[in-house]
Amino acid sequence: MRRALLLPTLLLAACAQGGSQEPGFRIVNRTPLPVMAVNASPSSDQRWGANRLPAPLPPGTGAQITFPRGVECRHDVRAVLADGRSEQRMGIDICANPELVLGTAPAASGGGGNPSFNLVNRDPRRVAQLYASPASFPAWGPDHLGGGGVPPGGIAPIRLPLGECAYDMRIVYGDGQTEERRGVNLCAVINVILGQP
Repeated sequence: MRRALLLPTLLLAACAQGGSQEPGFRIVNRTPLPVMAVNASPSSDQRWGANRLPAPLPPGTGAQITFPRGVECRHDVRAVLADGRSEQRMGIDICANPELVLGTAPAASGGGGNPSFNLVNRDPRRVAQLYASPASFPAWGPDHLGGGGVPPGGIAPIRLPLGECAYDMRIVYGDGQTEERRGVNLCAVINVILGQP
């Protein structure tokens, strides 16, 4: 299941090559907690990118995040706070070098809840496949791990479309055994942990 990919093609065009400013954005922390990580990736990509902060961002401070020329202009951004909560901004035009202020509500987009999460594998077995679909859907949909799997002790960010929060999940381990979790409110969690009693 892919996160909404209905942005017009023009919005996914590469950044303009003119001008002297590199694409990017300034992130400002107005929350009471340090920002531990800022992940960003093109809106056409299902997975979050690497952490772009060199160090935690204390409250009341800001940082400039830059990207190489030629990247897609439309990016999704996630900031992870010290308590594990996150704030997301979807479809940001990094070619316009906007300022993203954490601790303030983003402009309404009608997207609903955010069910994206981190899959944390504390089971001794490798996770081979993960299927997740809204509880209202009759089918599982595609494998969200894309065939890569998650080794014991590994973590995989799972990006899901904004909207419905209640999800059914099916986990397939490397030994062929499966685990199902139904009606999980993914909007209320940051991590889904496997292998916990």
